[in-house]
Formats: sequence, C-alpha cells, structure tokens
Amino acid sequence: MSVQKGIASPFNFLFLSAPEGISFGFVSVTLPYILVQHGIRVGQAAGITAIGISANLWRFLWAPMGEDGTLTVNNGKPAVGRKQIAATAQSYMEAFPDIRLTMDSLTVQKNTYRYYWTFKGTNTGPGGTGNKVDFSGFEEWTMNF
Repeated sequence: MSVQKGIASPFNFLFLSAPEGISFGFVSVTLPYILVQHGIRVGQAAGITAIGISANLWRFLWAPMGEDGTLTVNNGKPAVGRKQIAATAQSYMEAFPDIRLTMDSLTVQKNTYRYYWTFKGTNTGPGGTGNKVDFSGFEEWTMNF
C-alpha cells in the first residue's frame, strides 16, 4: 500500500492542529485520570484514550493529502483523490464491522514512513462470509513537505 501526497497550504495546519492540541491534552491526561479514579481499569482507560486520540490523528495525517493523492492496495487499481481513498477505507469498515486495527510499530527514514499494523475482524458486513481474519502488514508513506 502506498500513498502519494500533493502539497497543502501550511495555513490548513492551523485549523487542524489547534483542536488537536486542545483535545489531546484532555484525552491523554485528564480523561484517563478521571476514568481510573472512578474504578475503570487502566487497560480500559488506555483503550478509551487511544480511541480519543486517533480521531484527531487522522485529521492531522489527512491534511497534507492533496486532491491528487493516491492509495494503492496490494498492487490493485489506485484510488485517486480524497473521495476515492475514503471510499476504500469505508469498504473495509463495512465488510468488517468489528474491525480492530492496531499499530505494531512505526519507522522513519528521511521522508519515508512505514506504519506496521495488525488487522483483525469478522467479515459480517453486507454479503459477508462470517470468516474471521487476523493478518499483519505495513503501509509506506512518502511525505513531501
């Protein structure tokens, strides 16, 4: 899977970064503290925190995606532009409603990032087989800022 990105205006990052900074402080520090103080186990609080953080993470990563950005899955036909890329992601969420995508690691070399992940879920979406899947892979992102 590869993603190529066009150039986005630096001004866009202001609107994406400010809410992220505000909510990150609450979600990463205050919320877990409150949850644990009210009897929620640390592991559960960490999961809730990860969900809260990930919403803003995707906005941050999506910002530099130009309209000419592409996403290629398993050497298939590339999805071009934000709408097609979003549709590709949505197709996985529909096919695997209980999707669990976990980050295994992240490596960086110059302007190339590799995001290693594990995908788990059950194919119970429309026309689904009911089969469970558990596989790992990586995405390679090249960012040109």
